[in-house]
Amino acid sequence: AVFPQVDDLVHIQALDLLGNGTACLVWSSPLPGDAGRQMRYVRLMAEKPHLLVKTVNNLGAETRVHYAPSIKFYLQDKRDGKPWITRLPFPVHVVERVETYDHISRNRFVTRYAYHHGYFDGEEREFRGFGMVEQWDTEAFEDYVVGVQRIEGAQELAPELYQPPVTTRTWYHTGALLDHPHVLHQYRHEYYRQEQFLPEPVLPPDLSAAELRECVRALKGLPLRQEIYGFDGSPEEQHPYTVTENSFEIRRLQPRGNQRHGVFFAVGRESISLNYERNPTDPRISHTLGLELDEYGNARKSCSVVYGRKIADPSLPTEVTQDQQKRYITYTETDYTPDIEQAPFPEAHRLRVPFESRVYEITGIAPENDLFELEDIKAKIDGATPIDYEVIADGVTAQKRLLSHSRTIFLDNTLNPLPLGHWDSLGLTYQSYDLAFTPAITAAHYAGKVSDAEFAAAGYVHFNDDANWWIPSGTAIYPTDARSHFY
Repeated sequence: AVFPQVDDLVHIQALDLLGNGTACLVWSSPLPGDAGRQMRYVRLMAEKPHLLVKTVNNLGAETRVHYAPSIKFYLQDKRDGKPWITRLPFPVHVVERVETYDHISRNRFVTRYAYHHGYFDGEEREFRGFGMVEQWDTEAFEDYVVGVQRIEGAQELAPELYQPPVTTRTWYHTGALLDHPHVLHQYRHEYYRQEQFLPEPVLPPDLSAAELRECVRALKGLPLRQEIYGFDGSPEEQHPYTVTENSFEIRRLQPRGNQRHGVFFAVGRESISLNYERNPTDPRISHTLGLELDEYGNARKSCSVVYGRKIADPSLPTEVTQDQQKRYITYTETDYTPDIEQAPFPEAHRLRVPFESRVYEITGIAPENDLFELEDIKAKIDGATPIDYEVIADGVTAQKRLLSHSRTIFLDNTLNPLPLGHWDSLGLTYQSYDLAFTPAITAAHYAGKVSDAEFAAAGYVHFNDDANWWIPSGTAIYPTDARSHFY
């Protein structure tokens, strides 16, 4: 083609004409003589520069990375009638496909990605990512054959041995404050069956408009929900294999007041996992709840619930069916060391670590509805009566039975063991202990059979001269002159 004329009457600009983040040299003319060809352009570059496209480890492995502008996924969703609930004022280059080759075994693995609901916060002037990301592991069979043939030599591929791609859909919070009744689950209309299992978070009271925006911003980047599918063309492909959902608590650490910003902190409070295995009527449900969290979000008290099966399988024995319909609850208490930031160690700052944990079995409690609510199960566990390990729970009254008990001892900076619950600025671990036998167990099962000397000879010990028998771990030994040998 003849290059258009350039004079003072035409306009030449370098701009992102195609909306893909790369510049084009654009020629335009308002002259009547140029009617029908008012604009022409030349792409100055096919892809965005300075992006990693390939790595080779010189041992047979090669990884290739392919990118695409976010406008591609935006237009695809707009065409498919799935508009984004948030907007991006500019294109963002994202990883669209990652190909991994093994030239030794001649294997190829491909992961593809698609992005939805991109968001840029104009108030904070920050890009917050995407509200939903889809991931496909491997490609469709026809594409897979083409891709494999690019590796040196041909391969014989049997279609019956090929597995369909695993599709993972993950929703994230972008910190966007929308005119929406749901703070967390703004994408509920995209969920499987449009179901939401966990409650919305309770926001701090008396928030101003600016504090509300910053409060929701604290949720940015947190995973809300994940669904895993296998689209193989069968009628069951519309149902997921698993669904995982998370819920969070937002804390106000410092009001905005006269300052420019307030301080908010989001911590995970609940998580639920439903294993449908593509059978929507019979999921296996497990539920984790943080009953008491410290100021850093560490769980001091937590519980895990596995709900009973909802459907009775007539082909199974009655005992098996009854056991499948039982509800199993474990409750964990964790104690933490103090933080190290006091005056004796101005150069050392260490956050607390767990030094003791107790796990209990909870029986005799049931939810008011299908799932436990946090405050409900917390109150019922607090009212549970402790019973010994060897006692069989009646299953009627709320009871808790100790299942395991562990402790960890730390060393001070002079390599001497510290009392339980204490540690020093180096954070050196000395020894751990697991509870093996209580006095009631030894009296019921070993009285007159095993003496204390035989327990000691077998390696069991008393912790701080208590009556229990504990299993000690090995001890960590450090050289006293380690500092002089550092490098």
